[in-house]
Amino acid sequence: MDFPERLPQLQPALQRYLAALCEPDAYFQPAELGGIWFTATEPVSKNSATRQAVFVHDLMTRILPILSRQREVMPVGFGRRFLQQWGMLTFSALAVLYVLVSGYFVHNLTDVLPGKTDVMAQVQQLENIEGWSKTPVRYLPFVPVLNQRHAQLEASIMAATPRDNINIRQIADQYQEQFEQADAPQKRTMILTLARTLITKQAMWEKQPLSELMTREPVPAELSLTGATLALPPSQDVVLQRALLQQPGGEEQLTVLRELLGRLVNSDPQTEWLVAPSEDLTPVNLTDFLPASADKTYLSGLWTLQGTAEIQHWLDEIRLAGGNTPMPELAAFEQRWPILRQTQWMKMMLAMNQQPAPVLADEQWQATLIALDQGHSPSMKFAAYANEQLEDISVTQAQFWLRELRRLQQLQTTPLPGALMPRFSRLQQSMQQKILALLKLDSKTQTPAISELNVKNWNAWEAGLHAAVADVFATPKNSDRLTRGLFQTGEKGDSNPLQLLESRFNVLRKSLSTERPDFATDAVWALYQNDSRWLVAHAMQRSGCWLQQQWQSRVLWPMENNASRLEYQDQQDLAWQYLSDFIRGPAKSVLVVDDSGPKAGEFSGQTPGLTPEFLRMVNHVLRPDDVLAMPERENTRSDDALAALKEEQTQLEAQLAALETKTLELTLKSQPATIPGGARLMPTGTRLTLFCDEQQWKLNSMNFSEQAPFRWRAGHCSRASLVINFPGFDLTYEYFGDAAWPDFLEDFTNGQHSFKADDFPDDAAQLASLGIKEVMVRYQAGAQNRIQDTWQQWQELRQALNDNADAQQDARSKKAEKQRPAALNSGFSQLPVSITDCH
Repeated sequence: MDFPERLPQLQPALQRYLAALCEPDAYFQPAELGGIWFTATEPVSKNSATRQAVFVHDLMTRILPILSRQREVMPVGFGRRFLQQWGMLTFSALAVLYVLVSGYFVHNLTDVLPGKTDVMAQVQQLENIEGWSKTPVRYLPFVPVLNQRHAQLEASIMAATPRDNINIRQIADQYQEQFEQADAPQKRTMILTLARTLITKQAMWEKQPLSELMTREPVPAELSLTGATLALPPSQDVVLQRALLQQPGGEEQLTVLRELLGRLVNSDPQTEWLVAPSEDLTPVNLTDFLPASADKTYLSGLWTLQGTAEIQHWLDEIRLAGGNTPMPELAAFEQRWPILRQTQWMKMMLAMNQQPAPVLADEQWQATLIALDQGHSPSMKFAAYANEQLEDISVTQAQFWLRELRRLQQLQTTPLPGALMPRFSRLQQSMQQKILALLKLDSKTQTPAISELNVKNWNAWEAGLHAAVADVFATPKNSDRLTRGLFQTGEKGDSNPLQLLESRFNVLRKSLSTERPDFATDAVWALYQNDSRWLVAHAMQRSGCWLQQQWQSRVLWPMENNASRLEYQDQQDLAWQYLSDFIRGPAKSVLVVDDSGPKAGEFSGQTPGLTPEFLRMVNHVLRPDDVLAMPERENTRSDDALAALKEEQTQLEAQLAALETKTLELTLKSQPATIPGGARLMPTGTRLTLFCDEQQWKLNSMNFSEQAPFRWRAGHCSRASLVINFPGFDLTYEYFGDAAWPDFLEDFTNGQHSFKADDFPDDAAQLASLGIKEVMVRYQAGAQNRIQDTWQQWQELRQALNDNADAQQDARSKKAEKQRPAALNSGFSQLPVSITDCH
């Protein structure tokens, strides 16, 4: 209520606000003040600063809305005033114009009725109508009209195309029969064709426009499922297929074809159709790395990175086409695919390792050795290429040989200083352990970290390789220095760079191989060993050519000079001398002599290439010992062995003679002979006779206790005869040989011996008729140890003499086998012109 009194206080602030509100602005029109409203508030309570407005609510809900409705709104600006006055008319005119223009374009598309044009014109009109989606604004008002005409055209095309009813499942069965009779590449083509057909038909079923469908791969006639009796133009065929898919039962086509695709894919658990060679992919030929090789081995392009991408594209197409159709064989193939790829590359590596070293000219060898020294040899190129083509295989899927190859490639491409290597190895191992822990992988499947020792051994091997190549370029062409000492062991052989290179390679492999090697790992190391193998082959070729030159200058040329001035026999003698000197001279460095005679020296599985004719001649002219010093000759050792055997024989014969002069006496006492268990006839007596040379010692008994002496000498008593007397007949048992008397005494060691009826075959029937199964004879002898011991000693001496005789015979036989003719008995025409494979 004190408003009038407070108005002067509010006036300055109000004036400033109004002045600011009405300030001219270059961007906005000046404001128009319609009125000022003052509102009153009153405190809510004495203890609160909040005040309650009395007039605001009534102002906002009633007064201001009424004033707003009563006031005429004046548009601001030309545009608003124009739209207020002419907007409705303008929009109506534009709408009518838009409809007329759209109708004009629609008329151009639909001005011809389907029944008044041929089928191809209808197809073209159909394609034009489907093009409205490219400029939808132009045809939007009449889209229903276009859709109606589109349906009319499809119906007209279907009606104008002669068709037969088809059995979709029968067609699928026929396609499967063709598939079963096709080879692997054809099967893949049929599966991919079916998959792409399904993708195209899916697009047709989704009503994609004809222009887009025509850009896809054409559907083959056997899978179009239109039933057309005539060959149709491609566009008409596509329209017909799409129209049929929109008919009731059209989706059954997709279902049947997907089922067919699933059956075809799952029909081969080995998926041979998927990995069959493809002509569209460039194969990897062995000649890409070895141009001089005649080997036609190649690796299908499917096993490369490009082939892997292509197979993945095929799998994506098949899965996209199959939809939800189960295809477990594809999943199984993807699990096997890394292993299959590694297997194929391993076969290629084995073929690479089996290639012999090439026979090249000097200029070609020079370029080859330079490339080898720079790490660009065929084997190193193949190793790098194989590693590159298999780089997408994860560590867990990589076989041990691939991990070994990756380690070698890492060594080859990561030269690290020795001082930094331990720190790097520890860092690498730490990172690997963290990654393994994060991914929860087995550490056994990871590639082991490279250690400083590995780098040291690798550098040593490379240094040995460089030294061997440098030795080649430093060696004169006409020399055998490259193979000198290569076929020997010890200090002479260790000085050759090629032997040093081989030993360093073995050290490198031992330091890197962490598991028991298998054939695949051996193949990787053999690939890296090919460089040293080529160096050995080059050395063999150089030495072979040098030896051929020596043969020409030391043998053939002198013999040719002597032919005109010497008699034939003299020429033979000189020829023998030339050959002997040549074999003991230049040829000695490339020959190795063993029990079978001289043969070509061999190192790392390679020889200097001596011809068979030359080796036959060497073995005919030269004895095996001729290239050895006398103490080293086999004949010398054989003669020494024969002399030792003869001396041993003399000693044994003396011991045997001394033993045979000893006479050993033994007294025997007879006891009654009997039949155990009794019989109808009983023995009446016995007679024992010992035959020693011209003497006989006997003991006759009438079943009473009688005795007689027997004198025996080892080697002089070869028979003992025992006769058992019966009423009316006698039984005789004989002991023969030098062991006759010891065997008799051995039988009667216990004072008696039972003879079976079978021991008397001539009287066995008579004994059986009398019921006699055995006869017991009794003799008592004194101590027989001396006789048995003497007999044992005599037997051992005889066996030693027999062994000695056999040893002498073997030594003489071997010595006779080693003898070779000592003269050239064949004609000069049989001498080889070429003794090595020098090119």
